[in-house]
Amino acid sequence: MDLPEPGRVVTDVTVESATCPRCKVDYTTLNPYTRSAAAGAACVQIGPRILALSALLHHERAVPMEAVTELVRVLTTLEIRPSTLVRGMQRLADRAIPTYMEILAGIQSGAHANLDESGWRVNGQSASVHVAVGDEETLYKITPGRGSDVPAATLGPDFRGVLSTDGSQIYDELPCTDRQTCLGHLARHARAVEKTAQARGKALPRRVLAWVRSAVELRGRVGALPRGVVESPITVLDQDLLDMCGGSDRRYEYEHQGLANYMWNRREFWLTFLKQPGLPNLDDTNNAAERALRPVVRCRKVSGGSRSWRGAETHAVLASVIRTCRQRGVAPEQQLAAILRPEQLWLKRLRAPPAERGR
Repeated sequence: MDLPEPGRVVTDVTVESATCPRCKVDYTTLNPYTRSAAAGAACVQIGPRILALSALLHHERAVPMEAVTELVRVLTTLEIRPSTLVRGMQRLADRAIPTYMEILAGIQSGAHANLDESGWRVNGQSASVHVAVGDEETLYKITPGRGSDVPAATLGPDFRGVLSTDGSQIYDELPCTDRQTCLGHLARHARAVEKTAQARGKALPRRVLAWVRSAVELRGRVGALPRGVVESPITVLDQDLLDMCGGSDRRYEYEHQGLANYMWNRREFWLTFLKQPGLPNLDDTNNAAERALRPVVRCRKVSGGSRSWRGAETHAVLASVIRTCRQRGVAPEQQLAAILRPEQLWLKRLRAPPAERGR
């Protein structure tokens, strides 16, 4: 087996235009192969499949734009400048805004959302990329700040689901009654304390690690045991948590205050995954959001971020559509190509005033 010979398909589309004799409005027909009714030098357009493949390579696989144009040239013998693909992807992102808003609505109305954030750069300045993962949606946002206002605006005021997060303080300010804080971050914190502690100082972090293992092991038995039987070990875990954190200023050394306070300040959110077993996607970690951040972090390491806020918005929109398609089992290149095709077969153009036509 081998690749076919490089080639391209050129489709000649005849576009008709006419003027209504009564209202003096110009009408132009469109075609599924064209994205606009531009004439003159702009009548030659790159096909939607090339743009969809380029967006997939650049915004998901972190392939540099120069390498994308080289790949397109090798496969299609088509010479394209990187700037041409950049503008094409910006138009693609503009067309994908309704899909992006549907993803946002799905996150806000879902029963569970997994949040995380990481660093980003826009025109050399520090920024942040936030991700929200639902049951069938993933949404990215790139913003200047890293405060709690970003996840609050993403979830909306009417969010009633369970929120899974890491131990960042920006999520402590959210008005969410049901929340699961990542036990993986707690375990890493305890291991770090155990590594630096001396002699008797290792008692607390080891006890915390044993408590985390007990909570995770209990989850495997939640589905097989009656609810009344499960409530008893959950109550024991809650009491053990209070024993470890309560009165820690008298019981443990000063360097352990951070670990004790870290558990105490989030004491209501460690065992939500056991108390609400009816949510199948509710885990004891925020690993889903961390996995969703990996493609974005890879893009940041390769490209260094975005050169403008327009580019940052383009990346957030296209990355959200691509990742959501992956979750739903839909081919993202087909979805992006379908977004570029016109929904209507005609375009109304208002005729310019006589004074502007002569310029």
